[in-house]
Order: sequence, then C-alpha cells, then structure tokens
Amino acid sequence: MEEIELTHDEKIARSKKQMMWFGIVSLIMMFAGLTSAYVVSRGRKDWVEIELPEEFFWSTGVILLSSLTLFLAKKAILNSNKKEPPYLQLLLLYWEAPLFLCNLQALIV
Repeated sequence: MEEIELTHDEKIARSKKQMMWFGIVSLIMMFAGLTSAYVVSRGRKDWVEIELPEEFFWSTGVILLSSLTLFLAKKAILNSNKKEPPYLQLLLLYWEAPLFLCNLQALIV
C-alpha cells in the first residue's frame, strides 16, 4: 500500500481532530458513569431527595435561549450579505446576559 505524505498543517489538523474525538468520548464515558452511579445510588435506603430551587430552571432556560440566539446570530452573519447585521439576535443576546446574571445571583443568595 502506498503511503501518502501529509504536510505539516495537515498533520496538525489531523491531530487536533483526533484529540477532539478523545475529549468527546471521554465526556460521554464520564456522563455514562455518573448516570449509572445516580441510578444505583438512588435505590439505597439512605438516599436523600433534594428539591432544586426554581432559579436553577430559569437559569438553565436562559443558558439554552442564549445558546440558540448565538447560533442563530452566527448563522445569519454567515448567510447574509454582510451589510445588515442580525440586529434581533444581537439585541436578544444583549438582554440575556443581565437576565443570566440575575438568576446566578439568586442561586448564590
């Protein structure tokens, strides 16, 4: 079989991609381990149910909304004619940051 010689930049890109996949697989394995530990420990007699504060759910919603908004803003920038910035998405991001910080402060207090 004939070997193909890669350039330095191609080798760097290939090694970065491989390390990214190692990171993704390790995160999946960690999540699976924590999930199985939760399932097993939940059946124990000394398990204590903890109620999450309402602010946790609001904070999670704000994080998801800001991620979606950032994704849509980036997509609009890449697909637009570069003359009109995505004002709506940028405005939403501008208002989501203080909302997130207020929820974070409510969780700490």
